[in-house]
Amino acid sequence: MSSLLPSTRNTRILSTGTMKYTWSDCPENLTEQEVRWLLDNDVTIIVDLRSDEEAAKKPFFLKGKK
Repeated sequence: MSSLLPSTRNTRILSTGTMKYTWSDCPENLTEQEVRWLLDNDVTIIVDLRSDEEAAKKPFFLKGKK
């Protein structure tokens, strides 16, 4: 099975019957089309489970954007 988003290695929808929950590796280089797809599918909350040190080294580019 390939990643849901072509620019990531491992983006998946959790098996809940909806698209409410997805999980992914760090989506560092999302295309405009991928961002639009996330928004169109109501993926609007991102929980970053990395440590503060990891996040400081490589901040998530969508953090704080709406």
